[in-house]
Amino acid sequence: MIKTSLSFLLLLIIVTSTATASSWNPWSDSSPLLTINDQEYQTADFLNWWQEWREDNQAPTSIDPYIDWILLSTEAEQMQLQDQPSYQKKISTFLRVRSLMLLKNEEIDKKISPATDKTIYDYYVTDYTPRWQLQTITFRNKANLQQFVAAHTAAPEISSEEILTKMATPATDYLLSSPLWERPNHLPEKILQLLQETKEQRFSAPYEWSNTWQIIEVLAIEPASDKDFGQLRSTLEATYLKQQRTNLTAKLVQQLKRKYQVKIDKELLATIDHKGVPEEHAQQIVLQFLSHKISASELHATASKQYSSLSAQQKAKTPFTQTLQRVLSAIISQNLVDAEALDRHYEKQLPFKNTYDFYRSHRLIRALEQQIIQPKVKEITPAQIKQAYEQNKLKLSGPMAVEIVRGETTDADLATRLQAKLRQGETFTEIMAVLGNKGAKTETLPLAHLSTELQTALSKLQPGQTAMVADGDSFVFVRLITSPQQKVVAFDSIKDALETELKRGAFLERKQEIIEEYKRHEGDTGS
Repeated sequence: MIKTSLSFLLLLIIVTSTATASSWNPWSDSSPLLTINDQEYQTADFLNWWQEWREDNQAPTSIDPYIDWILLSTEAEQMQLQDQPSYQKKISTFLRVRSLMLLKNEEIDKKISPATDKTIYDYYVTDYTPRWQLQTITFRNKANLQQFVAAHTAAPEISSEEILTKMATPATDYLLSSPLWERPNHLPEKILQLLQETKEQRFSAPYEWSNTWQIIEVLAIEPASDKDFGQLRSTLEATYLKQQRTNLTAKLVQQLKRKYQVKIDKELLATIDHKGVPEEHAQQIVLQFLSHKISASELHATASKQYSSLSAQQKAKTPFTQTLQRVLSAIISQNLVDAEALDRHYEKQLPFKNTYDFYRSHRLIRALEQQIIQPKVKEITPAQIKQAYEQNKLKLSGPMAVEIVRGETTDADLATRLQAKLRQGETFTEIMAVLGNKGAKTETLPLAHLSTELQTALSKLQPGQTAMVADGDSFVFVRLITSPQQKVVAFDSIKDALETELKRGAFLERKQEIIEEYKRHEGDTGS
């Protein structure tokens, strides 16, 4: 026996305000909202379903869609459609994606500190100031560097250009860069440390760089300022929040590495370079965690593929080992986060549990529709499509349109004279010329876009006839070219859409027939 009683209280709770609803307690009534095949469904079950099902804020007017939903999903379960690989794949994908979103919200988004004026300013002072104007002198051999340092030590106030000019060194043995403004957060750690140690001095300590020797000249220093801070405010906030997300993500991955016991063979990893892996190590496991075991050759192949996608300029700046490490980190973080998201079983926790249960039933019903309902839908014939077109072509057609030539004036005396000339046989073209409409063009427009006065006048004209109409403050001279008519949509341009709509109607009709069969199978319906 199916009981289909939707209480007044339930409808009241949905449509009233929170303050009004709080005076009622829908959960105090222990009796079920309905029973299907001895399975009881409470008001809370219906409300959870409605939150997922509804497309707007309108209150439900019937419980029938809920009953249909239960009948279809129950039938699909009894047919064990949940065992189909296609169903399981869809559910798995949905659960993974939504679980990742919930994990991100729990471990990242909720832990981000708000970007207050103080935190942003502190971040600005620490990471963006001072601002240095720098140029770099690069020497091919150490002797030239030492000569430059000695010259600078002897005359600290002399610029780098003057020192280089006085040095007996070929111009090809050194390179003086163009001046650039740099902030702390844009500099490599080694360079930043050198500049911080330089303090008030003009030149940094020398350092070795990619088989050359370099020294940095500090041309100017700009400290923090309110003006600079104001110009960077929006960028600072975005970067500050992004940095927090990066740090929180890294922290989470480190925790998961310990939890899931990630094992990396660092000695084996060190044997991998852009050329490949020593043959004796190729099949050895370099990375192991969860159910993953990745060999040295597999890791090299993945890193090589990514490295080969870089441009020549990027390759010059990016060692292969850096790409290798990036690929390794990506494999670890992606799989660990996926595993952790699923391990937390958000699908068993509210509020996601309601959404997940709804989606499972939704996919089951879709599977049932494809397997049971769709094959039983009658084929739509060309004759049915043509019949639907003939029955609905006026609804499918455009608005009434009229083809006219017109001109107007606000001069009442001129309008009277021109109207007299029309009656005396002067051509409409000559009248248009007086109005300044030489070579007036024919226009086609919806009849509804014209004033009531013009519409009334046109209804009395035959094609080729003219009239003058007082329209507000204007006097309109109009010639009717084609009587008002409705533009009918061509059958060929709409037959595909009609066929789709007819198929949908046939499908819904067959679906309802099957639902009624299920209802009869379960028992009579009472209230």
